Amino acid sequence: MWPVIDMKNSGDDLEVVNLDILCRRAVDRSLRELIDIDIEYFGTNDLLLYISDRYYYTF
Repeated sequence: MWPVIDMKNSGDDLEVVNLDILCRRAVDRSLRELIDIDIEYFGTNDLLLYISDRYYYTF
């Protein structure tokens, strides 16, 4: 389980699809205990929605 995910695109447009897939897998493996995520230069609205749907809210 990973509470922090740090993924940044190095600027290669071909990597964006691979980073999206890897990020989704990492979010799934965080087992709803994700605290911080960095998806600089490749995050999309769809990816943010995917992450937020799997985030465990505690108040």
